[in-house]
Amino acid sequence: IYAVIVALIDEITENLTASNLVSLGKLGSFAVNVHSEGAPTSEELSSANIKGAKIIYRPGAEIKDMLKTLKYEKVN
Repeated sequence: IYAVIVALIDEITENLTASNLVSLGKLGSFAVNVHSEGAPTSEELSSANIKGAKIIYRPGAEIKDMLKTLKYEKVN
């Protein structure tokens, strides 16, 4: 199982690096989101404007629906 997970991480990393959306069916999907500074003109826009990136995870429908059925209770 460990080898499969390591291979999955390698595939996800490789595809996200190539700007691909990674869809894992019912599990959900992963994508890269970048944030940047604006530029007055398109000519002044470059990779230097990019200030960071993060990975966005979007759960599949079953996982997302689970949130609707959560019950909360106070624990002492």
